[in-house]
Amino acid sequence: MDGAGGVAQVFLEYTVAVQRLVDRLNEQVEWNERLVADLDRDQSLDEALRAHGSAQYSLSMTHQLGEFERARFVMRMGVAQALRAQGRTDLEIAELFGVSRQLVHRILAGNCD
Repeated sequence: MDGAGGVAQVFLEYTVAVQRLVDRLNEQVEWNERLVADLDRDQSLDEALRAHGSAQYSLSMTHQLGEFERARFVMRMGVAQALRAQGRTDLEIAELFGVSRQLVHRILAGNCD
């Protein structure tokens, strides 16, 4: 990670991913409201799900969540690497992140599992 500029870039990319997820979640709320309205009009569940493209919305949400998690991991790894380069220990980084020292070790190793 190239200092503050590199960290700023990963935060920018993370912010874009967060905004895309927020947009997708707002779309999901609207979709849910339309589905509920149809169900309130006694449309059958399977008909309503088909009519509103349930499968496509599910895939879209799964994709957006995956993109968000990848961006989040890259951001955390970049910040952790920058902090390590500044001489911070895994424990200090863990305290800043609010996670365990073991998770910081995995993040720094590039292991997002």
